[in-house]
Amino acid sequence: MKSQTRRHRSHTHLRRGFSLIELLVSVALFAVVMTASVGTLLALVDANQKAQSLKAVINNLQFALDSMARTIRTGRLYHCTNAVPPTLPTGTNDCAAGASAIVLTDDHGNRLAYRYNSSTHALERRDINSGSSWIALTAPQVVVEDAVFYVTGTPTTDGIQPTATMQIKGSAGPNPDTDSAFSIEVTVTQRVLDQ
Repeated sequence: MKSQTRRHRSHTHLRRGFSLIELLVSVALFAVVMTASVGTLLALVDANQKAQSLKAVINNLQFALDSMARTIRTGRLYHCTNAVPPTLPTGTNDCAAGASAIVLTDDHGNRLAYRYNSSTHALERRDINSGSSWIALTAPQVVVEDAVFYVTGTPTTDGIQPTATMQIKGSAGPNPDTDSAFSIEVTVTQRVLDQ
């Protein structure tokens, strides 16, 4: 009986701790799990940054288009043209075939113009008070590939309320790898009754 107890004690004495191999396996598993977790976390942080950058760029584009639409809607005397001279034209002009710029009188009585600049790929604004300088409405991350303005109903005798339509195509994003293409059409009708 004594020898049996000794054998049992010596056998349990050998099984008390972890062996070196068990320890190495557990550390290796922990390292693999942590590496995968950190990789996933870094990918999520990168995706979040890209999403926030794209959202900021899209918000810029939306603000520019809303501002243009609001000004055109409350304006009058629409003049559609492909070339905007240094002195903004004062008359009205329909362009059912489309043009790259629109000139109008805003609700404060100032003559201003919006145009698509094909060399900078931006939508720009110029008013009579700023002289000959054009101000970009879109951020550099917004690449406007094409913009066309259509104006109809400008003659006061035609019985049709003046309407302006903007068709804009391009891409937006923080860098070329994550750009999102867009194609937007905005139509506004002059709020002031055509007389």
